[in-house]
Amino acid sequence: MDIYVYNEFSSKYTNTLNDKIIKELNSVYNNLIIYDLCEFQEHYSKLEIEHLIISGGDGTLHNVVNLVKDYLDKIIIGYIPTGTANDFGNSYGIKNIDQALNIIKSKTINEISIMKLDDTLVLYGVSIGKMSEVSLKTKKKSKKLFGKLIYKIKGIKYLFCKKSFVKVMIENQVFNYNVKALLAVNTKYLGGVKVNTKLSKEKISVLPIKNIFDLIKIFIFGRFKKIKSTNAKEIILESENIWCVDGEKIDIKKAKLSYNQNKIRLLSKNT
Repeated sequence: MDIYVYNEFSSKYTNTLNDKIIKELNSVYNNLIIYDLCEFQEHYSKLEIEHLIISGGDGTLHNVVNLVKDYLDKIIIGYIPTGTANDFGNSYGIKNIDQALNIIKSKTINEISIMKLDDTLVLYGVSIGKMSEVSLKTKKKSKKLFGKLIYKIKGIKYLFCKKSFVKVMIENQVFNYNVKALLAVNTKYLGGVKVNTKLSKEKISVLPIKNIFDLIKIFIFGRFKKIKSTNAKEIILESENIWCVDGEKIDIKKAKLSYNQNKIRLLSKNT
């Protein structure tokens, strides 16, 4: 089956835009079946999916991929970014809706390495700390009006929040961080921002955001500086503070972040 799933609550969604996307996808797939996110969550277990096209933001993509995680080896995934930040799409050359549709039409498939936090698949990163709330606490109306810029504006407010204590255990070593936020990723780029172009897909990078200077380097100069890379196949993260996976808040205090055996077969420009 060729399935299209859309989230009508994503910040860039409109009925007109969705109709355009469906029209374009119907030119690629002869028997396209369409679900909104709620319908798909109800019916996914009964579907034999070959192509799964997902329209929404990072959270939508995260939720849908985790629903079908037991069948990933049988599914080709396409992503149409209609959220606010679209960090995942920007990391893999899917920067806007038209580009996403062109990639889907080209049928270019790349295998994307992902991670796993206990039993949850992680598509691009884990964030721990008070600043992780920026996207969660931003109203949908503001996202529609200002787009990704609203996160930078809101980020200024969070400069004055208390720092969070995060413990990172890598093999037999323990690293303690007191930060506004700490990111753990395995991509060369995060939302179009350069993490480390020399980073191997088999490495996890830990990115501490401690102060305003770290944010300036990210938002203005477009790069992370204080990066700790590891060759370890897994690390342990521990914190009493806010956790987000791919922009989705989760209730957890301690977890193992590791490489998942499966990879996503993604219609994308690059890896």
